[in-house]
Amino acid sequence: MTGPAAVDGDMDAVFDGIDLQVFLTTVVVVTLLLILTYRSPVLWLIPLVVVSAAALTAMATVHLLVEGFGIVVNEQNSRSSRHFRWCC
Repeated sequence: MTGPAAVDGDMDAVFDGIDLQVFLTTVVVVTLLLILTYRSPVLWLIPLVVVSAAALTAMATVHLLVEGFGIVVNEQNSRSSRHFRWCC
């Protein structure tokens, strides 16, 4: 099979789980860097919690705008938002 449909199907299969892997790897690396920087058993949680809250707020705001105004998102945006359905 050839054409745009086949390429799109292959791209979906290849990149299906990569967003979650990149996200989790980033969280682990940032957490380790914060622990090394702050050298405290608890203090490193403050920036991590603040950034997580800001990201969740931004995703929820975009979700509400998309649902409220019927904005159409492209395939790349809809693909990456599948992993974050739990927040909105």
